[in-house]
Amino acid sequence: MARSKTLFAFYGDDFTGSTDALDALSRRGVPTVLFLKSPTKKEFSEYRFRSVFAGNARVEAFGIAGMSRTMSPRRMKNHLPETFKAMGALKPDYLHYKVCSTFDSSPTIGSIGKAIEIGSAVFGNSCVPLVVGSSELKRYVVFGHLFADYAGKVYAIDRHPVMSVHPVTPMTDSSLLVHLAKQTRMHSRNVTIPQLEALEAGNGLRRQYRDNGIVLFDTLTAEHLKKIARIIRAVKARGTQFLTGSSGVELAMSMLWQEEGRVTKDPAFPSIVPRERVLVVSGSCSPTSERQITHALKHGFAGIRLDAMKVLDRGTRNAEIARVQKALHTAMDKGRSVLIYSATGPDDPMLKKVKARGAKSHGKTARPGDLIASTQAALCKWAVEEFGLKRVLISGGDTSGHVTSALNITALEMLAPVSPGAPLCIASSETTTFDGLELFLKGGQMGTEDVFLRLRDGFWGRTSVSG
Repeated sequence: MARSKTLFAFYGDDFTGSTDALDALSRRGVPTVLFLKSPTKKEFSEYRFRSVFAGNARVEAFGIAGMSRTMSPRRMKNHLPETFKAMGALKPDYLHYKVCSTFDSSPTIGSIGKAIEIGSAVFGNSCVPLVVGSSELKRYVVFGHLFADYAGKVYAIDRHPVMSVHPVTPMTDSSLLVHLAKQTRMHSRNVTIPQLEALEAGNGLRRQYRDNGIVLFDTLTAEHLKKIARIIRAVKARGTQFLTGSSGVELAMSMLWQEEGRVTKDPAFPSIVPRERVLVVSGSCSPTSERQITHALKHGFAGIRLDAMKVLDRGTRNAEIARVQKALHTAMDKGRSVLIYSATGPDDPMLKKVKARGAKSHGKTARPGDLIASTQAALCKWAVEEFGLKRVLISGGDTSGHVTSALNITALEMLAPVSPGAPLCIASSETTTFDGLELFLKGGQMGTEDVFLRLRDGFWGRTSVSG
């Protein structure tokens, strides 16, 4: 693939969302690297793959793992323009602002509307395609309404057992454009499935979509995504085209590039070898994480509960950290894998106590979740250094961000597929101890019940993108 510029770039609004995009591209043969901050032109051009893409001459797609999902609109306005400009300086054909497929956001936290306004202004795009559905992740958009699977049943997102009661950004309306209208004044329209199926890419599409603002596409099947990809290409602006949505964007574009032969077919990923000892750190309180924790503890993992209330109290924090370190030593010395968790699930009584308690750190008010996650990250760093661990598994977006920062990670590549949207990665770090570390970063709702066991015990490699 001799090209003069990069195919694709993405900015993930949280860490696990970023590895979701990395997964979607890599599994379809697009050589992709996820940076933890904007790379310089030199860092970008000199990057060398160490995974299945080793020996590849160039990076065809890159991402930045961001944290805008927890930002206010004011913080977004201070942070995103310069980040988008730095990414745009590497001249990708497309720049995708990657959001969660459940679209949870609000006018005050993680505003997707504000991010679209900023990206549209930076790149001068009067049309911003929005793709949220992804059949692979069991997310569907029909007549502008979002539906998502939970435990084998599909719900409208405002009736979803988890997302309708999200503690920070509950989804109260399944209509995505109604939801967005609370976050931006940009004009928007919905391309429905009947309209999508009637369209022919290239037939006046640029003229049809040129000044339409946000264009939300319905999505039910992979075939719909392929058609959307052709439309996105047909309406592409000069320079970099700004896009928004879930990893359905990556899925759509990579399928199109495969059809055209611009990238190879699904690569043959290696088997995941077993590890005698792995460390799991869970900061998630989702029902899926609860099932995964319960399953792991029933199948040989040593469970260590981090007492969040003691972490939030300066007087007891150090003693609690020392207690967990001692328990880690006891388990690891016996050759056992360990699972550190701060909550078991959404009904854990600790959650109400933490919310009521609040936290103070260094004289300033801090989010309790940040202090808990940073403590988990410090324990993870200590354990990797103390026991020479080769594989670490992290559950929860905030926890993943704190861990990668603590380990001084500069970039991640996909090592092998595990679950759709959550790959096993290999890390690059300026610290020798952490360079080459295998990291699994997953959102709370991702992964099968036995995912921690599979990553401890290993499994055969595969090329399938079905997970």
